[in-house]
Amino acid sequence: MTPYEDEATLKERCARTIRKRLSQNNCNITIKELRQALKRFPNSVGLHSMLEQVYLVKRSYAMARVHFKRALELNPTHRTTLKYNQYLAQRTAAKNPTERPPI
Repeated sequence: MTPYEDEATLKERCARTIRKRLSQNNCNITIKELRQALKRFPNSVGLHSMLEQVYLVKRSYAMARVHFKRALELNPTHRTTLKYNQYLAQRTAAKNPTERPPI
């Protein structure tokens, strides 16, 4: 993250690298980078939504829920957040939540 990077550019860069890192099973690095980005843009619905998705892949449902709630506080109609909330509800209701979310 450069000091001159705006929120839209940062979100775009994060989105590009998330898929690559998740395919390599690098959830922890992705979480660290998204948390750094949130320090700079704490009210970014997109960044909270991306972090929710990574926590879903990692099966850290409690943390996914934290970022889901924050994203909804910021924008109650954010489509991506609502989509992954349905997945979160299914996984936490399931006895064996082993399927990865469709990212």
